[in-house]
Amino acid sequence: MESTGVPWPLDSLARRTYEHCLRHGRRSIEQLERALEADRHALMQAVGQLTAVGLVQHPPPGPPEGSTAAHADVEVVPPRTALYGAALSLEDAAEGLRHQAQEWDQLWRRHRDRADYVEILTEVESIDAVRQVSLQQVRHSVCGLQVGAVGSVGPAGLGTAVDSTALRPGTLLSPGFLSAIDRGVGFQVVYGVSVLRDPGQLAAVQACVALGQLARVFADVPLSIAIYDQTLAMIAVPGLAETRRHVIVVHASGFLDSLIEQFDSYWRMGIPLADAGDSVGGDGPDDQSRALLAHLNAGMTDDAIARELGVSERTVGRRVARLEERLGARSRFQLAAQAYRRGWL
Repeated sequence: MESTGVPWPLDSLARRTYEHCLRHGRRSIEQLERALEADRHALMQAVGQLTAVGLVQHPPPGPPEGSTAAHADVEVVPPRTALYGAALSLEDAAEGLRHQAQEWDQLWRRHRDRADYVEILTEVESIDAVRQVSLQQVRHSVCGLQVGAVGSVGPAGLGTAVDSTALRPGTLLSPGFLSAIDRGVGFQVVYGVSVLRDPGQLAAVQACVALGQLARVFADVPLSIAIYDQTLAMIAVPGLAETRRHVIVVHASGFLDSLIEQFDSYWRMGIPLADAGDSVGGDGPDDQSRALLAHLNAGMTDDAIARELGVSERTVGRRVARLEERLGARSRFQLAAQAYRRGWL
């Protein structure tokens, strides 16, 4: 890829030179040397930067015939057009770099024997560093699955840190999450149903939803994954100790594509999780309904529940239908999720 030729960012002396000429008008190199207390060689480099960007007339007006550039006067031009042009050149260069990175990444994967698109991290410091950098650099979206143990909202409010011993690819309420939300990054997370059983975890998820995160819940989330801009994923796997976690970092590859497809599948199956402002009022369940919900949650069949409760299988079906209607659920999984939200289980 060819260089843009745009010397950006301007160094300190170039910025000072432009601002001085902007305030005082056309100046000679000698005048600038004295005013800015700058070395002539450094000053000529600064003027060269300004000229290349288009902030100084090129060639500078005023040098007598036969004189050198060091004797030419410096006259600046309005900044808007010049800087917009520089910005466009830099955007073109950045886009070119992204395309080049994609091409070379494909070439790398075709001609390397080992799977360089996968890294395994075992140290907490490395895991946290990759997660923080990923949140800082993400531009568009973070999506993922979260089994549970996502932390809680503590006494300090939304800035409260969650348990530092647990891996959190999509850490709730962390500074990185809040900063990304402020930048307009979209978050989509499918949580395991365990978040509905813990008031602290549920409050943390609802706080994220209130900030703009889209959240759904699913009964059986198999592992925690966070996918950043669909170009990098972090997979949490159990380590050797109960509180320790390892991370698999997956870069652009067929493996990453399959993780994205897996997330999409869980997202389609998940139940939207309302934010903390939603009302969950109403009378609680009677003992009969609570027992029925407990048996459903245990995975028992209608026939087994009927025998346990001493009623017919048809009666079990009718009671389940009434509970679904009462809680606005369209499936038994949704029924369990709504029951957890209301503290009925």
